[in-house]
Amino acid sequence: NIMAKHCDITSESVIIDFLAGSGYLSKKLKQYWNKTLPPIVFGIDVSSSMVHQAELNEEVVFRSYHGGHLFKDNSADFAISCYGTHHIPFDERDNFVKAAHDVLKPGGKFILHDFEEQSPT
Repeated sequence: NIMAKHCDITSESVIIDFLAGSGYLSKKLKQYWNKTLPPIVFGIDVSSSMVHQAELNEEVVFRSYHGGHLFKDNSADFAISCYGTHHIPFDERDNFVKAAHDVLKPGGKFILHDFEEQSPT
């Protein structure tokens, strides 16, 4: 809903899902645009088992670390990361956000959603 409300996403939009896990969010994003062609969504995740699960879910998730991923700078319209950032060591989080920013085309948007560690949420 946030992306639909604040982002002009089309079937030609490229979205990179950082910490994509099993590809659940990618699948949901594409389902949201079920009346038109969905956007192009690629994911990256550090976990081999999550990448394998994404493959079983028929989602494209590459095994990669955010610090050395395979996407070129200025190659995506949007970047997202949901419920994975808390797994990144605190001192690496700035580099994570920079990596997500670097893949964005000028004017691209990055949406990061997570919860506060040690919170009751």
